Amino acid sequence: MAGALLASGATFIQLGLVTAVANPSVMLRLLPTLAAGTVTIAVESFALYRIDRRVDEVSPAVAEASSTTTRPFALRPALALAGALTIVLLVTRWGSSIAGTRGVLGAAGIAGFADVHAAVLSVATLAGSGGFPMRTTLLAAGLALVTNTTTKVILAFAVGGRHFGTRFTLLLAAPVAVTSTVLLLTLGS
Repeated sequence: MAGALLASGATFIQLGLVTAVANPSVMLRLLPTLAAGTVTIAVESFALYRIDRRVDEVSPAVAEASSTTTRPFALRPALALAGALTIVLLVTRWGSSIAGTRGVLGAAGIAGFADVHAAVLSVATLAGSGGFPMRTTLLAAGLALVTNTTTKVILAFAVGGRHFGTRFTLLLAAPVAVTSTVLLLTLGS
């Protein structure tokens, strides 16, 4: 469970890094929200790890699975992200030209279900070219985070079952509340 939470927390860090490249001013405005989510998940994960740690009970299969190494960069996921980013960028621009702010928010929300990175990068890129105001960009990023969290919850239930899904959902409640609050405060300033 702690690992699943940390994987969700990594989303905030990744978003900060890639948004900084796409549009540093958007990243600076999102920074308090991303930091709040990261810290909340890190605290929960650490507490959960300390509570649930049972080093003596690790089975050989679990130890073997945790010792496998993976490549830090793989071409296929990178190309998939590039493709998703291109599609979301086009759809977001199209949504903006057809329906204005509602189109941008709708495109970002829908894209967030599949890939929050592509959604946030798209709105950050378009905001940098003067496509729409910062407030719309931040709202779109928040909406993409919400819909992506919904996807994570659905996957937790589908892959981990009812017990895991329920526990994961309850543990995500605090990060969602904290990030939402900080984002709303950021929008107000």
